Amino acid sequence: ADKLSDAAKSFSATDVNRVAFDIFKKLLDDQESEIRASAVFHMNELLALSADAAGKKGALSQGAALAGDPNAHVRMSIAASILRCAPHVGKDLWTNTITPTCTKLLNDNDPDVKLAIVSGFGSIGGTAEGKEIAPKLVPVVMVLASDSKWRVRETVVQQLPSLISNLNKSVLEVLDVCLDA
Repeated sequence: ADKLSDAAKSFSATDVNRVAFDIFKKLLDDQESEIRASAVFHMNELLALSADAAGKKGALSQGAALAGDPNAHVRMSIAASILRCAPHVGKDLWTNTITPTCTKLLNDNDPDVKLAIVSGFGSIGGTAEGKEIAPKLVPVVMVLASDSKWRVRETVVQQLPSLISNLNKSVLEVLDVCLDA
């Protein structure tokens, strides 16, 4: 699962869509949680290799479904990769797949899953994707600022600069948004 995107780099565009996505989807359905976690962690790399919007949508949707996986390591892997997928898919998938998946992961019971998704904000800092996604996630992130786990609170504070830059607003405007959340 770790090497699928490396192998796919040698494929033609047609084979990435026909072969690599099929293998990827099978890896996501594997019984072993380590295989699912590895596959979904590298999902963004595979999406970057394809120009097929329908193939990307199918792969992203199936990968995002692992946000409900019973294994916390799998959920942590999707949390670590979902925001890195945004530059490689269309805006419709930001709204319909990435943002709802992020919201679900931010509300996860496992603190490591929350940490992984909040830590991912830096990967979209200052990008068009970040500016689109960040405002929708602010209310959930602000709730995490008072999470019972200190590591989650600390990470939220560390990621606030990325969140602020993604909102493309002044600090005072962001504070208003945060106080309203």
